[in-house]
Amino acid sequence: MPITSTTASETILTITDADGIQTGSKDMKQTVERLQKIENQMETIGENIRKEGQVYRAELEERQRLGLHGEAAIKHYNEWMKKYGMGHLMVKED
Repeated sequence: MPITSTTASETILTITDADGIQTGSKDMKQTVERLQKIENQMETIGENIRKEGQVYRAELEERQRLGLHGEAAIKHYNEWMKKYGMGHLMVKED
C-alpha cells in the first residue's frame, strides 16, 4: 500500500513490495497517476462496449422476432443504432 511523505522540496511516493523493499520517487507518483487515469479510461470503454452489446442483442432479438431480412433488416438496425446514440455502428446504405 502506498505511503506518502512530504519533504521540503517534493512529495515522495513510497511503495513497499511483498519482500519489504521500499522504493519511491516523484516520477513513480506521476506514473501511478497516469496508470490510474488509464484504468479509468479503460473502465469507461468497457462500460460503453457492454451497453452497446445490450442494445445490439436487443435489436437482433426484435429483428429476428419480426422476421426482417434484407433492406427492412438494415433499416431496422440503423434506426436502433441511431435511437440509442450508436450511429457510428450504422450500416451505410448505397
